[in-house]
Amino acid sequence: MTQYKDERRAIFFAECERFRQNDAGTWINKRHALFVFGEGHDRFAKLFNDTWRRIPLWGRRKMLAYWRSAPDVIGCPLASIGIPEIVLYRWGERPKGGTDEEYAAGLRRSRDQFAACGRAGFHLEFKPQHLELMPDAIVCTLIAHELSHVWQHACGWITERDGSEYFQKRGDAERDEFEFELEVTNEIMPEWGFDDDDISDWWNSLSEEQLAGIKAEAEEMYGDELRSLEQSNRGDDLKEVGANA
Repeated sequence: MTQYKDERRAIFFAECERFRQNDAGTWINKRHALFVFGEGHDRFAKLFNDTWRRIPLWGRRKMLAYWRSAPDVIGCPLASIGIPEIVLYRWGERPKGGTDEEYAAGLRRSRDQFAACGRAGFHLEFKPQHLELMPDAIVCTLIAHELSHVWQHACGWITERDGSEYFQKRGDAERDEFEFELEVTNEIMPEWGFDDDDISDWWNSLSEEQLAGIKAEAEEMYGDELRSLEQSNRGDDLKEVGANA
């Protein structure tokens, strides 16, 4: 198993070098096997490092130990060799290996989210068209926000192995899953020296012209394809209903 893992990691490092030479990605931290793929990677890598260094050592060690534990995570082969997947996706780009439903969900998410953490904390996704508008300090806060979700997985408060999420409640109190996730993020980010409200404050400060530009680009990039996917899924649902009638 160790030999297999070493061989796969060697392939990953070689692929990263090829992407770097083609200016399609860059190393964030080669020693920790952190590489970012996509547009705007140089600025992002610098700001990720700035963010990472601000996080207390106990937090960094917890996340690194979790990543290196190499769990089996459906949809993220890099997890099995202890490497997180960090990507910069522009609207309309389709991740390899995803289903139509996952792709459609990602397109819908792009309308409302700047970034996402999934695959049990092994997939970190950021939208470069949003990052381009953000000051460096806001990008750092956004990166810290997504890393706070990695922290939650590392602590075992959220588990996700089969593509679904399971929230382990602390104590006996029942909470809404989203509220629980947000609660933990709001607890840990101040301890790391970040204020999550800075992101929403920045968004609310944008002019109507800037907001309209973002929405127009989103519609141009994925509107037709998203409607096509939704129509296709709706047709499949109708077929299933007819078969069961």
